Amino acid sequence: MATALPADGHGTIHQFPRRNPTGKADVNAASQAPGTMLQEMLDNSAPGDCVYLAPGTYKLTEPLAIRHDLFMLGFDDADGRKVVLDFDGGRLVPALPLLRVEDNAKVVISTIQFAYSHDVDNADPVKAAQTHAIRVFSGALELRSCTVISTVSGVDVREGATFTGVSTDLSVACVGVEASGRAHLHRGTVAGCAVGLRAATEPSNVSSDEALFVSCGAGVVVEELAEAMVRNTHMKECKVGVAVRSHSTRADPVSVIGSTFRECGRGVFIQGQCCNPTVAKCTFEHCTASGVCIDSGSPQLTGCAVTNTPIGIEVLAGEATITECAVEEFSDVGILVSGPATMPRIVKCLIRADATGQRERATEVVVGAVAQSLMAGAAALLDDAAVTALPPTVPTIGIAIEETSAPHVEDTTFDNNDINICGLGACGVVEANLLGVTEFDNVVYVGATSDVVIQENDIMGTRRGTGVGVYSGARATVRRNKLDSVQLAGVTLRSCGETTVTENEITACQDAVVVMGSSVGKSHRNQTDLATVVFTDAAATFTAATR
Repeated sequence: MATALPADGHGTIHQFPRRNPTGKADVNAASQAPGTMLQEMLDNSAPGDCVYLAPGTYKLTEPLAIRHDLFMLGFDDADGRKVVLDFDGGRLVPALPLLRVEDNAKVVISTIQFAYSHDVDNADPVKAAQTHAIRVFSGALELRSCTVISTVSGVDVREGATFTGVSTDLSVACVGVEASGRAHLHRGTVAGCAVGLRAATEPSNVSSDEALFVSCGAGVVVEELAEAMVRNTHMKECKVGVAVRSHSTRADPVSVIGSTFRECGRGVFIQGQCCNPTVAKCTFEHCTASGVCIDSGSPQLTGCAVTNTPIGIEVLAGEATITECAVEEFSDVGILVSGPATMPRIVKCLIRADATGQRERATEVVVGAVAQSLMAGAAALLDDAAVTALPPTVPTIGIAIEETSAPHVEDTTFDNNDINICGLGACGVVEANLLGVTEFDNVVYVGATSDVVIQENDIMGTRRGTGVGVYSGARATVRRNKLDSVQLAGVTLRSCGETTVTENEITACQDAVVVMGSSVGKSHRNQTDLATVVFTDAAATFTAATR
């Protein structure tokens, strides 16, 4: 929001403190009752006037109110002293703010520090969050190069009002900016807040551009039917960078674009049944849980880079679309898809646990929690773990799929993962992907609720595993894939459900297709110079053609 200067030098200039007969600022007079004197000057000014404040700390005993268009400017002196308006709100709840903007006034304040303290019991987070240093009841307030320091909350923007912070820093305990109206932060730093910028209700609309949020519980929170734009914003060491809990039915109510998230718990966390935010061209680095967590809705993730996280992207519900994203250097799972009826589309992505290909494996490999849980679940379904290349622990999985989730994975490149795709009771389509060499099984599905189509992929091989593994009641259609240089069989079926293996090109493997246990299905029209089908158990109900 670009608020027009209410004065721009055309109104009357007022100097605070007023000049004494010698021409100098009467600081002593102002220090006796600065709040009363300053309020009197504000009331006596005309719309469009300028009020200039001399350097110094002014301890106010009453809050200030601005009720008409005004420009207020603080000056620094040669010794670096700034203008500080200091107000103790006492123990009143609801508390009096340090500054109020009322009566549709348009106010611009520059180069002033607001210091607000309040004795409200911080053990009561509701009371603390509802106590603000500045309240914009109506009209518009723009802070330029200001600082807001508060033991409770910072700025409250009521419905119909507008707040803009330009190169303004906020260091508050609870909520930096709470908006029921419109709020915009351009540059500046928001530090140490429980919530940096919060859009609470409809029709609130918030935006952040080139701002820095540091050590906040949540940098930006968007709730209910609110809307938000977070652009070129930097989040560092926040528990959650952007939390979206919006239920807006607009096509694109929340956008997070070109922003960076470093050392956060989660970079972006998305909830809300109708929540369809866009997250584009963002960078997530060294997040301690995941870069992005999607718990509902149909968000769009495009052109993002996620590196050095345990889990790159979590999709726990909904129908997300993840396009042209790079997930690299993760220690557990690149993309986790979990939850019934979770149906994301993963298209043209890069999923690579070891971006350089030079990672040395330690003697005792640290295993990710999700990967370990997935392998434990798979082992419980396998009646003889020795017959499969699945190990009890796997350090990294490119895409892990659980609980009848059904992702569509297409045109995606996998490289330097221990297992590229592992589905436990999962469904979906794996189509036209480049699946690089893995340490263990390349693509594997386990469990009777698994039902997957694996087609037209280039499966480049394994060091100690099979190309495609279908185990323990899982059903699959494996067709028109190229499988090359697999250490064991191109396709291994272990007590699988109805499975068809057809029209695959299988080369440089130990065997083409190995059938174990009570597998059901057929294999035909595969191109290979190897033994087409090797049976290890007469219990299989499986039809095999030589070609």
